[in-house]
Amino acid sequence: PSPAARPPTPPKETAEGWLSTGDIGVMDTRGYIRLVDRKKDLILAHCREYLTGYKVPRYVEFRSTELPKTTVGKVLRRALR
Repeated sequence: PSPAARPPTPPKETAEGWLSTGDIGVMDTRGYIRLVDRKKDLILAHCREYLTGYKVPRYVEFRSTELPKTTVGKVLRRALR
């Protein structure tokens, strides 16, 4: 399916008990947290500002595992498709 048709991945809890959602927040002096943006949105906005249109990624994926690599250390792009 196309990237837009994929269901969003559910957030995962870390070993320390944190919930990793991809949101970016700031905490004020009273201890309240305000969500200000999403990590993916910031990356895409940066790419749109600094890259030519055809180089802007269609979607961004954060991985908990390393990228597959060849024996010489290059990223195995065909394994990512």
